[in-house]
Amino acid sequence: MKIKHTLSLVFVLYTVASFAQYQIGIIPRTSPDKRIYQKVGFTEIEISYGSPSVKNRKLIDNLIPYNQIWRAGANEATRIKTSSDLNFDGKILPAGEYAFFVKARKNLPWQCIFNKKSEQWGAFNYDSLENALELDVERLSGNFTEALTYTIDQTAPDSASIVLNWGDIELRMPFSLNYQNEFVKKIENVVQHLDDHLKWVAYVQGADHISRNGLEADVGLSWIDQAEKWEEKSQLWDDRYYPREYIKQHRNWTKAKLLGAKGMNEAALKAYEKVVGTSYYKRKIAEEPFEELSQSWKTKRR
Repeated sequence: MKIKHTLSLVFVLYTVASFAQYQIGIIPRTSPDKRIYQKVGFTEIEISYGSPSVKNRKLIDNLIPYNQIWRAGANEATRIKTSSDLNFDGKILPAGEYAFFVKARKNLPWQCIFNKKSEQWGAFNYDSLENALELDVERLSGNFTEALTYTIDQTAPDSASIVLNWGDIELRMPFSLNYQNEFVKKIENVVQHLDDHLKWVAYVQGADHISRNGLEADVGLSWIDQAEKWEEKSQLWDDRYYPREYIKQHRNWTKAKLLGAKGMNEAALKAYEKVVGTSYYKRKIAEEPFEELSQSWKTKRR
C-alpha cells in the first residue's frame, strides 16, 4: 500500500512538472498576447488580452457558447485596468484592475462582466461573487475582424467606448468620466509647482479649456480672477515668451465667453470691448467667433 501511495505521489508530481513544462513560453502562442493603452482625458486605460483568430470556425454557440462565461480572448483572462472611475450609464466601475468576461445570451443582450480577481487563467476559476460590475450590452454586427481586437473609441474629452470585435461580433461599452474634476486637480497641481510669475498664464489656459469644452463656467471664471491677481505678481514675465498684452487679451476674451455662457451678456460685452482692435484680436480674427458671439450678446441684452 505504501508503495502504491508513493507511486501515486510520484505520478502527481510528474504530471504537475510535465504540465509546467508547457507553460515556460518557448513556443509563441497561437493566440498572441496583445495590449492597448490609451489616455481618455487624464484617465489611463490599459487592456491586456490574448487574440485568437476565427480561422473559418463558427463563433457563436460554438467557440462562444451561450449562457457560459467566456474569457473574451484567449489564454489568461482579459484584463482591463483604469486609473480612475468609469461611469457606464450610471453604473460605476471604480479605479483598479479587473478580469473581463462575457456571457453570450440568445435573443437577449450579452453580459459584460468586470471581475475583481484580475489574474486568472481563462474562466476556469471564475467566481461571480467577485464581480465588480455587470453590464447588459447589445451584440452588434460589425465589419469582419479575423483576429479578436479591443479598441478604445474616444468621442469627447470625457467619454469613450471600450469596443470588442471578433468575426462580425461587436460589443460596444460606452463610458464617461468626471473629466472636469480631474482637470481642476491637474491645473491646481500645476499651479502649485509653478514660479509665481507663471501662475497667471496657467490659469488663463485652464479657463480657456473650460470655455472651449463647455465645462462649468463658474470654475473658469474663478481661474480668470486668479489670473488677474497673479498677473500683478508677474513682474519677472519675459515678453519673449508671449507679449504680456497678448495674454491679457486672451484672458479678457476667455472671460467674455464664460460670462456669455452664464447669460451675463452685458458683462460679456464689456470684457469683449477690451479685446477689439488689440494684437490678440487681429491675430485670432480668422479663428475666433468674435462678431458672432458679440452680436448674440447684444441681441440677448435687449
